[in-house]
Amino acid sequence: MSIITLTSDFGNLDYRVAAVKGSILSLNQKVNIVDITHDIQAFNLIQTSYIVRNAYKHFPKGSIHIISVDRFQHKSRKNILYKADGHYFIAADNGLLS
Repeated sequence: MSIITLTSDFGNLDYRVAAVKGSILSLNQKVNIVDITHDIQAFNLIQTSYIVRNAYKHFPKGSIHIISVDRFQHKSRKNILYKADGHYFIAADNGLLS
């Protein structure tokens, strides 16, 4: 079973986390979605880097880590895919995965 982790600055008070999960499950109902956190301080890339760097290695190789921090502040930014240590990271092209 594939694992997808979610890390964001969305918080837990509205529909956005559920919308992301619903979109993923609409594509593949057999995926295992794991929330790392949605309580990153808004746009805080340093905090995001610390949390993702320390969390991802506890997941099996081949896991996909979706990081949505500072994503909606700059809607014109493209997402990038980065592979490291057998893991896949998807995030906005905002310097986080540099």
